[in-house]
Amino acid sequence: MIEAVCKAAAELFAELGPAAVSSRDIAARAGVNYGLIHRHFGSREELQREVMTRLAEDLAQALEEGQQTGDSLTETVANHATYWRALARAALDGEDVTTLQDEHPVIEHFLSLLRAGYREGEDDQANRMSVAFAIAALLGWTVFGPFLRSALDLDEVKDAEMNARLEGAVAQLILGSGS
Repeated sequence: MIEAVCKAAAELFAELGPAAVSSRDIAARAGVNYGLIHRHFGSREELQREVMTRLAEDLAQALEEGQQTGDSLTETVANHATYWRALARAALDGEDVTTLQDEHPVIEHFLSLLRAGYREGEDDQANRMSVAFAIAALLGWTVFGPFLRSALDLDEVKDAEMNARLEGAVAQLILGSGS
């Protein structure tokens, strides 16, 4: 039941934005009684926090596994677009997105990559900014990739080439000179 509610909430948050989704909408999509949401999660806000935390943890785990197996970073991020869309919609709805998660496993994953390739002479703030820009590039491409491809007449470029270039840019942001 909890899994069904979290899945339904994640889908609705990504599709419509959290502000447009009620607990009754989530219960209907999950096929559960509305009262069960309140009993198990308390408020809709607590449900939203639980959903965002789960989505972030799933993505962080996929990133870890992908790093071990050599999976494409871009494809791994794109395969978890529900997280990015739900986060983006919350921000666009004017929510304080800083309150949606207590922990940030995706950011921690990227910080661990940066620390593994630590850049001499740069302070921690500069390194964290590099991670912020790398995640922004991935998020921007995940959300706006089709628009950007069309607007920049890149529709004919193969996905593999686009992904490789994006991953190179992200690697440069995280591990490159930063200047």
